[in-house]
Amino acid sequence: MTVEYDVWSDGDGRLKSEVAQQLFVDDKDAPYPYQKHEIRVTAKDGNDAIKQLRQAKKQ
Repeated sequence: MTVEYDVWSDGDGRLKSEVAQQLFVDDKDAPYPYQKHEIRVTAKDGNDAIKQLRQAKKQ
């Protein structure tokens, strides 16, 4: 089963993925200590969501 995930980043390059909780997200909604919303993707799990972000950045 696939679920929508939000992927967040901090200033040090760390990434965090969470199941999307709301329709629209803003950087101010970021979980501490993450600062920036990177992408929302449909993925099978959180690791897959982060993998999709990394692939998108390579393109």
